[in-house]
Amino acid sequence: MLFGVDQNHDRRRRTRTHLIVAAALVLAAWSWSSPSAVRAAVQSSAALTGIVRDGGNRQLISGARVVVTSGPDAGLFAISDERGVFAFPKLTAGVIDLEGTKDGYVSTRIQNLALEADSAIDVPLTKSMTD
Repeated sequence: MLFGVDQNHDRRRRTRTHLIVAAALVLAAWSWSSPSAVRAAVQSSAALTGIVRDGGNRQLISGARVVVTSGPDAGLFAISDERGVFAFPKLTAGVIDLEGTKDGYVSTRIQNLALEADSAIDVPLTKSMTD
């Protein structure tokens, strides 16, 4: 009977060893995966804030409309406040285009803006020559 107990003990020890090795392999594979893939899984959205300014005298512009014109969030817009500040609290991470507009100003396009983490930008608008 003592021999039978030893066989069961050995079998359990081997099973436990196999489980430990399998867990170690899974952890190793996870830790060696692409850092950008891990980052993308964790950071799938980003906030974008900015200030709309007059491109000539750098004065703040309130009431300007900033629109996402490309990417998964195309069509979303924000209006700059009295300090010229606008905010998109949650955009899909990736590459986007923006357009800033306000009556009396020439619209400005910002292209290929890479959003990987929370970002801040200036949107310069130039006074229209027709006004």
